[in-house]
Amino acid sequence: MLKKLLISLLIILPFISNASRVRVRILSGTDIASMFFIPVSNNYEIFSDTNKIYELSKADTLFILVENKFIKLKAKNGKIGVFEKIYLKKKGFMNNFKIKSLHPESKEFMFDDDLEISVIDNKKLLLINNVDINYYVAGVMEAEGGRQANMEFYKVQAILCRTFVMSHYRRHEKEGYNVCDKVHCQVYRGRCKQSNILMAALSTKGMVIASDSNNLIIASYHSNCGGQTVNSEDVWSKKISYLRSVKDSFCVHSSNAFWTKKISVKDWEKYLLKKYKLTPKDSLHKNVDFSFHQPHRKVFLYDSTKINLREIRTDWNLKSTFFEITRDGDNLIFKGRGFGHGIGLCQEGAMKMSKLGYNFRGIINHYFTNVKIVYQDIPK
Repeated sequence: MLKKLLISLLIILPFISNASRVRVRILSGTDIASMFFIPVSNNYEIFSDTNKIYELSKADTLFILVENKFIKLKAKNGKIGVFEKIYLKKKGFMNNFKIKSLHPESKEFMFDDDLEISVIDNKKLLLINNVDINYYVAGVMEAEGGRQANMEFYKVQAILCRTFVMSHYRRHEKEGYNVCDKVHCQVYRGRCKQSNILMAALSTKGMVIASDSNNLIIASYHSNCGGQTVNSEDVWSKKISYLRSVKDSFCVHSSNAFWTKKISVKDWEKYLLKKYKLTPKDSLHKNVDFSFHQPHRKVFLYDSTKINLREIRTDWNLKSTFFEITRDGDNLIFKGRGFGHGIGLCQEGAMKMSKLGYNFRGIINHYFTNVKIVYQDIPK
């Protein structure tokens, strides 16, 4: 299997040499004052503006540090110079490099393609990985999607990931890059090491999901829906045509399908009184066992109140809003289903569908209503 994937990669790769790129701020959670840059495959050329100033051979080490608001470069044969901004550009077809922060000290990270470096706040390095979007998508998938799935599921994840970055392409434009490597963009830790994940990204090149009005969708997903996904307005207070609640039998035997939590009756009564000003005279308290049943997804707790279930989930750190309540003596037993907000694609359900033989188009159409897969280039 691995051999076939590698052969397929060699067939596909020549056609992506001029593919569109995305500018990703990397290691954004670390204030790096000094670091090593090491080419792993092929050489790298160093530019300042349009002027080539040095060429690094494979496995050479470049020392980079902030000095008096500028970037100081040192190679193995001595100082190269001091610059405001530098560009480390690949010289070859497939290039990747390693970075190791020295101050503060960190482990090594590996990235594909090119790197731009400048100084921000007069004391730390701003690192921007200028990378082929397919390599970026594969890196995000490995960071967020795990490694225990098959090809059709990875294709789904690749299309969702690409749709997200395309629809948020200008999120950090004023800061000089497109997206960052944090959760609110998409988690990105660098070069993908899994050939099957990379193959899924390359084989879905250019594919994104659009609504029936031809706009890119909000590519929302969660771990497990517990058997039924959620309408967007039930969580986000905004109705979105393609984010409709759907029944999902595929995830109900997965690891995150069920959960239980115990809360004392006394604590529950205090909570309702403090937050919602409910007193024993309220109709709610006539139901002394506080039972709550949810055979299908609901929005509010108890029929006589407007207590939103998403508030309950947040306040009590529950895995989902899909739960029922029964009384057991002095305690209330919360029996829940699913893990996450429940909107859009259910990852564990999608994994099961792929194992049952559904292709990526069938999986996407199961979780998103009236959508289509289209081909789209990066925004100009």
